[in-house]
Amino acid sequence: MNRRGTSHLPPDVRVTVSQIHGLIEDLDQFLSPYAKYFGERSESRETGCQYVKGLIANLPRKSAEPLAELFGKDRKTFQRFVGTYQWPDRETRDLMVRDLSETLGHPDGVLVFDPSAFPKQGRDSVGVARQWCGTKGKVDNCQVGCFVSYSSHRGSSIVDGQLYLPKPWAKNVAMREKCHVPPKIRFRKKWEIADQMLQELGPRFPHSRILADAEFGMCGEFRDCLGSRQESYLLDIPLDLEIRVYQGDFLIPAPTTPEKWAKKAMERTWNRFDLRDTARGVLLIEGIMTRVVTIRKDKTLREEILIVKRDVATGELKYALANGDSKVSLRRLLQDWSRRHTVEECFQRAKSDLGMDHYEVRSWVGWHHHITLVMLALCFLEKEKIKKHRSFSPSDGFSAGLDHERVDPTSGKGLEDPGKESHRSAEKVFRRQVPACPMPKRVKIINKDPSETMVN
Repeated sequence: MNRRGTSHLPPDVRVTVSQIHGLIEDLDQFLSPYAKYFGERSESRETGCQYVKGLIANLPRKSAEPLAELFGKDRKTFQRFVGTYQWPDRETRDLMVRDLSETLGHPDGVLVFDPSAFPKQGRDSVGVARQWCGTKGKVDNCQVGCFVSYSSHRGSSIVDGQLYLPKPWAKNVAMREKCHVPPKIRFRKKWEIADQMLQELGPRFPHSRILADAEFGMCGEFRDCLGSRQESYLLDIPLDLEIRVYQGDFLIPAPTTPEKWAKKAMERTWNRFDLRDTARGVLLIEGIMTRVVTIRKDKTLREEILIVKRDVATGELKYALANGDSKVSLRRLLQDWSRRHTVEECFQRAKSDLGMDHYEVRSWVGWHHHITLVMLALCFLEKEKIKKHRSFSPSDGFSAGLDHERVDPTSGKGLEDPGKESHRSAEKVFRRQVPACPMPKRVKIINKDPSETMVN
């Protein structure tokens, strides 16, 4: 219930006081070591913690005004905290990375790089330009952030992100000063931002492979940088990337594309795999792989492995390039590739439930402050999922992140006995601090064929 006397709880959801208290106590305990970075004054530390709680709360929008209403403060308090207050988001992220590494870290983990676009009106927000906007599927006015996530069998979360600064912004002194872009920030391609983040985070997260979308995968320089540091990669590529394919031990000199090669391979025997425990039930995937060569700008050859996977239900084909031992099994490559979906779910949760794109700031520091706090909220929810050994699975789209009991709308009685604590009493505790976010189900791959298919 908020200051206007309206409740953020749907009418058919019953929550007990003890359940709410438990989550609030967990959240307070989680935020305790981070609060010191939110400022020297107790007021600013309180505001920082409330900002994270507001991101998790079941609010339709996570901007300054709804947060201010939720906590009974002036909206400018939250605007100043995230937009202009100079608290060290880098130190905050470092602590979060240490926390996530201890919680999720495992040798089977993967680091995944993804750009994510934020549609914007006008041109006053830092980094806004007409560029590819994946959210809309076209070139449009937007900001683009480069993000890295970590995923292991223990869980997944976004661990870092930086705003991409287009060339016109990087070269325009007046625009930089207006949005307080630090002097050390220069124009860098997105793959260069990703490579820097990898050099900083790679040693801190045990990982077996690097994954990325086609924007990074199509960049030969990025693949070379990864290979030069002995990083194993599996990167999405576009269907028209030029490749040369091996036939046995002989390289076919005529260039082709992944799409053309896959069409010719349709007549071959594809290896079928089951991706179980998905939201839609059993997902059948077929895969095939072959040795290929790609050519660098200096005309030297780059030995790689082409992997093609096909969705049995839809027939959709996706392509990727990997490096490393040509005897690596197709099963293992598809297992690693499947981790991409967990990261996509991280972004879906961050944008749909945690207000990742609800910020109302224009400055460089404001964007990074907001993203840092969203990552903290996501980190907390992932730790709660692991701690409670279950996913939060709200029904009918209600993002509650709470144990709840359904209520019969006709009788008003719980479908399960709620105990002595009433729904009304719970709302009094619920009125300001309500964690909210659904969690994904675990996905695993099982190869029905016991043999491990190798590259020819």
